[in-house]
Amino acid sequence: YGDRHLKVDLAMVESVESVPVDTPLLDVLSTMEEQKIGSVLVHNLDKRIVGIFTAIDAIRLLRSLTK
Repeated sequence: YGDRHLKVDLAMVESVESVPVDTPLLDVLSTMEEQKIGSVLVHNLDKRIVGIFTAIDAIRLLRSLTK
């Protein structure tokens, strides 16, 4: 504790979930719920990561739809 030189690899997970960019949002949310994860990587057709979708993104979207 208190070691300012701790590395992120001590806390990271090595297996990540990714979805194609055209995946329906409800499918992404279902995956996140089933896997009990807070984010998924988003990839294009070439499997190149183009973004990340997080639980916070879902909350912001829901909030914007209820205004």
